[in-house]
Parts: sequence; C-alpha cells; structure tokens
Amino acid sequence: VDVNRLLTKVIDALAPPDTFTINIISPMPTLMARRQPLEQVFSHLIDNAIRHHPTKMGIIEISAIDLGDRYEFAIADDGDGIEPQYQKRIYTIFQTLKARDLQENVGAGLAIVKKIVTAEGGTIELQSLAGKGAIFRFTWLKQPVTAQEKIPVKYND
Repeated sequence: VDVNRLLTKVIDALAPPDTFTINIISPMPTLMARRQPLEQVFSHLIDNAIRHHPTKMGIIEISAIDLGDRYEFAIADDGDGIEPQYQKRIYTIFQTLKARDLQENVGAGLAIVKKIVTAEGGTIELQSLAGKGAIFRFTWLKQPVTAQEKIPVKYND
C-alpha cells in the first residue's frame, strides 16, 4: 500500500472545505498491508478531525515515523481537543461527547478504529488537552498479521 496515494484518495473522498488545510508533513511509506482496513482508519480519524472542528478553517497534519517492524502514524488537529476525563470513553461504541441533537453522530467511529488497529497488531493512543487540539497516534505493522498469529491454536490432550 502506497500511503501517499491512500491519503490522497481518502482526503478527496472526504471533500473537506476549501478553507481547511491538510498537510502531510513527513514522507509516507509504502508497506505490505491490507489496504481497506488502513484506509478505513485514516478515513475515520481525518473525518473526525474535520467534522468536530469548531470552525471551517482547521489545520490537520499527518505524519509517519518508522519504528522498525511498524510505522507510527499521527493525525494532529488544531480543534477543541478532548478533556482527559473523556479520553477513555471515546473508544466505547455509541458514546459521543456532544449530545446527538447538537451534532449528528452515532458514536461508533473511534470504536471501529480501535478494533481495526488492534486486530492488525497495532496500538492507538490520544494526546489531547481541551482547547489545544488532538493527536491520534496509531501503529501499523510493516507485515500484516496472519490468521495464525491472530488466533493461537490450542490442542486438548
């Protein structure tokens, strides 16, 4: 998967407002991975940064770091951020931080993201302070996890 191409596709599909700036601030890798799950993770995280931004003039920065056997991707925004007491709750399905009548939101996106990332052998974390934006960092293995690695086989005697 060429992550540069993947990000271009994701950003084009999301069609952010022209006043929104999305910067890819480091070279993106090409890696052996299942394209669809990686695309879904980027799509959810970038879409959240756009939809939950308090203005139509936000900035999102996407970066990658090579950690040897995996990459760490970061999606940083200059939005409202998430207060520490709500940070664990965001990964729970059907949980939202704003009332549903104030913002259309099912509350499943980050739960799906976490499930995909962990199923692919990675981790996800949030770095955020209220009013200071958010940075979602997730790791993605350079080689996909095989079915045998995901489900340990146990034999009964």
